[in-house]
Amino acid sequence: MANTSAIRYSQNAALASPSVGDLYLPVFGGQVLTRYSEYLGISSMVRRQQIMSGNTARFPRLGGIGAERHAANTQLLGLSAESTELSISLDDRPMVSHFVIDDVDQMLTHFESRSHWAMECGQALAEAQDQNTLRLLINASRETPTTMYGGSSSAFPGGGIDGAGTASTGAYSEATAVTAPTRADVGVFLTQLDAIQIRFDEMRVPFNDRTVCTTVKMWHALRQYGSPRSNTDLENGMVPLFMADNGTYGASANQQQFPVMSPDFQQGIDFNGMQIYRTNIPVFGQNYSTDGDEAKYQGDFTKTIGMCFQADACAVVEKMAITAEMDRQVSYQNDLFVAKMLSGGGTLRPECAIEISND
Repeated sequence: MANTSAIRYSQNAALASPSVGDLYLPVFGGQVLTRYSEYLGISSMVRRQQIMSGNTARFPRLGGIGAERHAANTQLLGLSAESTELSISLDDRPMVSHFVIDDVDQMLTHFESRSHWAMECGQALAEAQDQNTLRLLINASRETPTTMYGGSSSAFPGGGIDGAGTASTGAYSEATAVTAPTRADVGVFLTQLDAIQIRFDEMRVPFNDRTVCTTVKMWHALRQYGSPRSNTDLENGMVPLFMADNGTYGASANQQQFPVMSPDFQQGIDFNGMQIYRTNIPVFGQNYSTDGDEAKYQGDFTKTIGMCFQADACAVVEKMAITAEMDRQVSYQNDLFVAKMLSGGGTLRPECAIEISND
């Protein structure tokens, strides 16, 4: 005789007809969402929009209208201004992360593994989305008025340091992308940022949300720039640029080294109104010219060591936020877990993106 009073902890008792496995999907899905939110980085620094229907979001772009002095007895006919429309489409297929847990493995292990792998799925989706966004930003900086708007005579500029898709280049000590930046390299990098900031001001790029992404090694070299490492450095007047001025070699001479002003991964280094972040996403120094992904994410980034952009440079559109599914595969005696999302991206204002390249 069946035991009808047995507790089935996987059932959702709130449902009219509860069944075994009701709670599997919500738990897995919740873990993925938490992890994704925790690791979301570059994609949250550009424009984002949800697509409710169809597969394309359209963004109008209107040129500025000039001003002139009105002459007596002349008719006002309206000044000309260029206007266009930019379309950003979803990717052809969704991004997925998935894993399988075998029944025997799950029974014999002494730890709970589903939650761990669920979090890994969320992290994988976040990093894949951020990598695509970073590639979009670099390609946005390479846009010219012709490739972007269809004509070189467009009133709207392209990307890069000159509005014609040219990267900001610097003479670094490394022959390839900077892997061990010297103090001189940091000086070159900061000089480039000065020139980029001037360019942004001249092109009327919004002051807010100006961001720089660079390699982990360059970011740490920036963080330590000017920090004395000996009494000789201190006697020579070396002063840290991005660190506090007290510590072992500082004014108070206490027992701690200079504390960094940006102690956490999510916090950037502030330089002249731009926030500098580090990223370990494999884009800088890589060649994705023949990558199997969509063409808009392809490019040769072997000389790229940084990316400076404002939030209007690109947009990411989403049709399907993270969705989690679980399927019981009886014939294999295991459970298949899938986390997926459908999104896309493209260039909005290329003049808001400037690639930093090693010459």
